[in-house]
Amino acid sequence: MEKIALFRRLVKLNDGQNVLLRPLVAEDRENLVALFRTASDEDRRFLRHDVHDAELVRSWVDGLDYNRVLPLVAEAGGRLVGEATLHFGRRSTRHIGEVRIYLEPAYRGKGLGSQMLKELIGLARQSGLLYLLAQVVLDQTDVIRAFQNLGFRMEASIRDYFMTEDGRTHNVVLLMLPLQQEARYEF
Repeated sequence: MEKIALFRRLVKLNDGQNVLLRPLVAEDRENLVALFRTASDEDRRFLRHDVHDAELVRSWVDGLDYNRVLPLVAEAGGRLVGEATLHFGRRSTRHIGEVRIYLEPAYRGKGLGSQMLKELIGLARQSGLLYLLAQVVLDQTDVIRAFQNLGFRMEASIRDYFMTEDGRTHNVVLLMLPLQQEARYEF
């Protein structure tokens, strides 16, 4: 993953706007805090971490280790408008990477999330992973559909797996994407 520092990709969104995709670097510390400040209360309900906690977000940047978590950011107009992360499994799950994504509200529905996920899929393949995993709250049907459009398959649904701060539970689906060609045997 040493070569990741050199990665740059200019992508065109559905509205014609150009956005630069690149890895998160230490200099992005305050820009990442600013990106997550755009998360609405509704967004925050379905995120694993309290992204309005600036110290928590700063700690992610301070602890950057591309061999553990590979954060890809989207930059437009000199600021960050999205982040997609590839979390590498360890030990018995070292063949699986988990993806997570957050987009500034103004950049949703323009194809940016799909573009970012496509890049993470390519990087996951290059790193030798066999599968990608995404955990999505079942109520987020548009997000599930976007993952399925990229080839992810619904493998499981877990009842009451996710609990919001107000104590309400939600079902979660596990979506998996096989990254390597499956061996075909003939008799």
